[in-house]
Amino acid sequence: MSEFAPKTKFQPILTENSNTKKIKKAILCSGKIYYDLIEAREAKKLDHITIIRLEEIYPFPSELIKKELQKYKLTEIIWCQEEPKNMGSWFFIRDYLDEILEESKINLRLKYVGRIASASPATGYASYHKEEQEKLINEAIKL
Repeated sequence: MSEFAPKTKFQPILTENSNTKKIKKAILCSGKIYYDLIEAREAKKLDHITIIRLEEIYPFPSELIKKELQKYKLTEIIWCQEEPKNMGSWFFIRDYLDEILEESKINLRLKYVGRIASASPATGYASYHKEEQEKLINEAIKL
């Protein structure tokens, strides 16, 4: 509730207070997948990953993301989404993120982790959805 109190403001990105020297991987995401990523990272006690949640996709918060990424000596950067590749933010944000990496002289290729392109936003089977979700979360946080 304190985040909704007077004298607070909307945050276009949510970041973590990470030990910048340990961080080697940045996972960017938007939406509730953030909570699954946090839970999996904490369960596996991985302290080399930071998760950056985009709360605003447009206008794209390029300067804020650039400032955050420049804090780390990254070896991997990922965009993670639970929507199929053709339905989430991937095709919108990837050019922005590639530009940020180039401008920041971060010599890494942005990697997509999420469901494959599909004509439907969901599989229709809760068990299959859960299995897919676990698979993509594990792919995002793997060493």
